[in-house]
Amino acid sequence: MGTANFGIAGLDWQQRVNWDRMKKYRTERAREHMKKHGLGAMLCMYDENVRYLTGTLTPGWNRLKPGLRYALLCGDGAPVLFEQGDLGFQIERHSPWIPKENIRYSYAWIKGAAGPASQSKSRSSPTRSCTR
Repeated sequence: MGTANFGIAGLDWQQRVNWDRMKKYRTERAREHMKKHGLGAMLCMYDENVRYLTGTLTPGWNRLKPGLRYALLCGDGAPVLFEQGDLGFQIERHSPWIPKENIRYSYAWIKGAAGPASQSKSRSSPTRSCTR
């Protein structure tokens, strides 16, 4: 076996996977499809789509439950991630490519069902416009 190995471990002497380029590519690809279809914003509620758009991963108990976490892509800005409980804090710590102001608390919208809390506004996460 030669020294050229394309695993996922980081090395200072091989490029391997360029994660930053991949994240930018995914976001720009989503943005291109939005523009192609005349959309000003896109709300992703399935975990696979949220992961694709934000490059974040959630614990197993949170997967396959659309609406527990979601991401919003508007215009030319970075995606806004709406995350459950203290997972947002962990995302802030471990995902520096998402601006801190773009990590917000989510209200559960499991399969489109929303409770009374979805009508209220959180004091810690004021509503912001999609435009910059």
